Amino acid sequence: MAPKKRHSSRRVPKSEDDAVLQRACANKRERQRTKELNDAFAILRKIIPSMPSDKMSKIHTLRIATDYIEFLDQMKRDNCKLFGVDIFDEETGYGLQASFSIWRGSHGVSATPMTNAMGKF
Repeated sequence: MAPKKRHSSRRVPKSEDDAVLQRACANKRERQRTKELNDAFAILRKIIPSMPSDKMSKIHTLRIATDYIEFLDQMKRDNCKLFGVDIFDEETGYGLQASFSIWRGSHGVSATPMTNAMGKF
């Protein structure tokens, strides 16, 4: 008994015009996907605190966002204290963005590659 031929799930263009149209549609979908991704990164760059020296490439943006999430988690665990100082205290506090910058500098986090939850590469 001969093995059955598997049918591809892709639609095979019937003519050259169909192939061109199919490629044009695929290109349009890819441009839309890329635009949506770039728009999402633009929003993320506005949300996360950064330093003027930060190169805001996509990978660096993700690293800073990861650092910021780690910082916020630590602030939650430490009752919003950085080095024992309440970051929201009007007299001695730093505020959230300044505290994050200080925290990044003290941890050297932004210069390191992304790590997993166990702190290992």
